[in-house]
Amino acid sequence: MALIAKVNVLAGVNGVRTEFAPGATLPELSPHDVEALKACGAIEDTGETEKAAKAAAAADKAAGREFAEARKRVQDEQASLAT
Repeated sequence: MALIAKVNVLAGVNGVRTEFAPGATLPELSPHDVEALKACGAIEDTGETEKAAKAAAAADKAAGREFAEARKRVQDEQASLAT
């Protein structure tokens, strides 16, 4: 799990206020800070993004299979009516 800044982020790291530019990897932050920064869209969790992309790809694949099966049924039905 890597946290990437999407905008300039100011965070306290070891008691020092530190600025992270967009695209920078953030150090480990408290769970509260992570949730707050995610909620406002300031950071991205690459692990969550990767999981979401895989889930979307799996859903697209399943939808494609379902469509192909439905299309085959319709074609078979039309072929049986044509003969």
